[in-house]
Order: sequence, then structure tokens, then C-alpha cells
Amino acid sequence: MSPPPSPELGPPRTARRRVSPPGARLHIGKALDNSGSGQDSWVLAAMEWAARDQKAKVVSMSLGGGPTDGTDPLSTAVNNLSAETGALFTIAAGNSFRNFTVGAPGAADAALTVGAVDSADALAGFSSRGPRVGDFAVKPEITAPGVDVLAARSQLAPGEGFYTTMSGTSMATPHVAGVVALLAVEHPDWTGAQLKDALVSTAKPTPDHIPFDGGNGRVDAVAATRATVYATGVVSVGLHEVPAAPGTTVDREVTYTNTGARDPGPQVGRCHRPGRPVHAVRFRGGGPRRRHPHGRRLVPPGRGRPGPRLLRPDRGRGQGVVRATTSVGLGTVSEKAVVEMKVKDRSGNPATGAVRLFAQRAGGTVPARTYATWPWAHRPDCAWNHACGPSPH
Repeated sequence: MSPPPSPELGPPRTARRRVSPPGARLHIGKALDNSGSGQDSWVLAAMEWAARDQKAKVVSMSLGGGPTDGTDPLSTAVNNLSAETGALFTIAAGNSFRNFTVGAPGAADAALTVGAVDSADALAGFSSRGPRVGDFAVKPEITAPGVDVLAARSQLAPGEGFYTTMSGTSMATPHVAGVVALLAVEHPDWTGAQLKDALVSTAKPTPDHIPFDGGNGRVDAVAATRATVYATGVVSVGLHEVPAAPGTTVDREVTYTNTGARDPGPQVGRCHRPGRPVHAVRFRGGGPRRRHPHGRRLVPPGRGRPGPRLLRPDRGRGQGVVRATTSVGLGTVSEKAVVEMKVKDRSGNPATGAVRLFAQRAGGTVPARTYATWPWAHRPDCAWNHACGPSPH
């Protein structure tokens, strides 16, 4: 928890509190109105201003909308601007506290989406959770302190004095943006995607929370800036029907990069679902590799199985240390079937109305099973605004 406001603190310009990493410059933009609301076009314009005009290396966005599958205009813009400029957008996950609630533009593949934890690294009750709607992608990828955070008080905020405390993923996001800036100062030639992988794969694990809730863990500034080995931060395998055909596999590439002068030696990766290991990936530091301008890239094969899990070096035999971790997201659905319903009136003629289907839904798909239906039919003997009740079908 951040310390409470102190009476000896002066105005932000004179207070002895560092507000940005050494060597970094701040470009301040305002995308929303004084009430915290705005139009998508305002947010799009602000993102373009930051990435294109100001050439910002990291763009911190403490805003968001409703949950999407990442193909909405704002998320698409994040992906396009990231590819065009190399900027990394750190974006608040949202404060909707349920699964499948990470919204735009944080739903973008290229975004570094941030959830909130408290001072004990417990996921904040309000923090939006993944997975992403539609494809079960891992969102958010990382968490940061977001409960009772001390910050400069806006003149529009309630209260008095120069400082205030607030909670939300909007407070967690600048923590991550600041660490990205620290890393970018040390590695000015790294792209936004490299910075994202370095931060996510070196995050402090929070084993009480699965990757679909808290990503790969809480941001760790010391680990991120000192690490010489980092990995692909998250791997999303998608949504797949089960049972699958015998021998069906899903392949994804997990890349380990060594930026240090020394070979890290033999490495062992193990894929975890909460509570037990399910798949091992072994490779050697001296084995086949691809050259990369920013270090050696070791590319082990990986195959996905159901459930969110964490890829990390195996310490079961007491050998080695954890250098990097990777969250792997995979969703499954049961075999689907077509459900056709015909609503008729009491005379047996086709009727207009609505039908409610009672069944558990997950990720926008309906698995094959037994359902209960409750139809409402429009009856000519009822006024349009009178509740006539359901038709007996």
C-alpha cells in the first residue's frame, strides 16, 4: 500500500518524489472530458498524437470501454500503431471485477494490459479478469499496485491538498508504464513487443491467481531491468472443441532470448496448470538457435492442452533458477449442435415472440447438452403492453 499523504509534502514541482525515470521525457495528453467520458474518435486521435506525432516509446492509457474480442476499432488501432511505430501501449484492464470483462482498447493483441493487486499481491476485487471474449486469449498480461495509491490530485477531483489516494486499474497502469520506460532507457533499440515480453516474462508470479485472472504476475522492476534472459510473455492457443480427433495438436512458438554475454547453459521449461505439471519442454543453451540483433533466441517446440497454465523452468530436481515465465491460455468447448425452435400460438399457427434458452454459456458458444426453453408468444387477444405470460410450448 502506498504511504498516506504527508503534511510536509509540498506542491508536486517541489516535492521530493521522482515522477519519471531518469532520461525519460513526459508528453501529457488528455483524451477525455472533465467527467472522464469521451468518444472513440477522441481516444483514436490521442493515440495517434502520442505514437506518431510525439514518437512516444510507451503510451500509458488509464481508460477503457466494454469487453470485446480485440477486433473493435480502438483495439485495431492499438495493433496498427504498435506495428507502425514500435510504441508499447500499456492499458488498464478495467474495473468490472468479473471474468470476460477486459475491454477495448486493452483487448488488443499488442497492448500490455494491466490488472490491479494490493500491497500483498492479492488481486484487487474490482480488477477486470480475462480471458478475452471469444478466443480465450490471456488478458490482462500483468498486474501492478492499484489499491489506495498515492498520486497528485487533479483540481477536478474531490478533496483538498496536492495529493490523494485512489484505487483502480487506472492507478496500476502508470506503474507498468514507468517500468517500461526504465527498460526502454536501458535498451533504446528494443521494440514495444520486446519490452512487453521482457516485462511480462520477468513478472513476479502470483500463484494464487490463474493467468486468466492476473496474467503472468505482478510487475517486477528490479527483475525486468536486471534480467539477461527473457521469454515470450504470453501464448494464446485459442478456443477448441473437445473431444478432439486422436493425435490433434496445437503448436505455438515460445522464444527465449539471452541478451547477456554468457551462455545460460542447459535449460528446462515446464508447462503448468494450477497445481500440477502437464507438459515439459526441454532445450539446451548450446543447441540450435537463431541469431538475433539483440541476443540469442532459443526456440523450443510447444504443444497446447486444455486450461490456463504457466511455462517456467523446472526446479523439481533442485537445479537452476527461474529466469522467465510464460502464461499459456487455452479454452475448450463441448461438441456443438444446432437447436431449432418453432413457436406456435394456441391454434397451432406460427407465432412471433421470443425464446429464452436456459444453459450455461462460455465465451459466446453454446455446448451440446440438455436445455430448458421458455417462449413468449404475441397473442392477438392481449394488448401490446399487457403481460400475457408464456405460451404453453
